[in-house]
Amino acid sequence: MIRFELGFGLFVMAMWVFCLVDVISSEEGEIRNLPKVPWLLIVLFFPLAGSVAWLVAGRPQGAPGRSPYERQVP
Repeated sequence: MIRFELGFGLFVMAMWVFCLVDVISSEEGEIRNLPKVPWLLIVLFFPLAGSVAWLVAGRPQGAPGRSPYERQVP
């Protein structure tokens, strides 16, 4: 039982850190449903629920395929 709780805690923490970084690095105009600062506060203060909400309702539509290191060619 302790292994499950530890694993679940590590999973939630990893998802929380990922979502925090994702909110911070997302462009303001691409974020859905709320501005950037409220999303940041929701993810920051409600780690599990805020992270799930960000992934479902706030993350930009084209997020899975983007990379911060890709060069944009006009």
